[in-house]
Amino acid sequence: MKNNKGFSLVELILVLSVIAGLSITAFLLYEKVSNESIVKAESQNMSVVLAGTKSEKIEKAIRNKSRMNELSKSLKEVVNNVSIAEKSPTVENKKAILNSLLDLNLKIGTDNYTHNNSKILERINSIVEENKLEKKQKNIGLHMKGI
Repeated sequence: MKNNKGFSLVELILVLSVIAGLSITAFLLYEKVSNESIVKAESQNMSVVLAGTKSEKIEKAIRNKSRMNELSKSLKEVVNNVSIAEKSPTVENKKAILNSLLDLNLKIGTDNYTHNNSKILERINSIVEENKLEKKQKNIGLHMKGI
């Protein structure tokens, strides 16, 4: 009878091949699992970025709509003042048109709005001067008739 004090070569090869197979499987599974977690994290990040972008676009659209409403009201005021001045061309009505144009120009905020506003203010001042001149002429005319 033989006394076996160890493992046979077949048993050693079998055990080592099982360990090698398990090691290779572990590395392959680790790569898959880590790739899946990376993909999941990136998709969550993209979702956050997309939600932020949509939110910014929505906020910008709301701001633009609000600004357009303000500009629309100012433009309606200009048109209303023009129609009033057409019916009754007084100095006050002309000044109301120019003041509403000035307000609209300030709300638009164009690059050359200061130039436009100074032109509007000059026109208002010239209307005021025209009004003073007309009053003087009327007073002189009334004095001449009374003499």
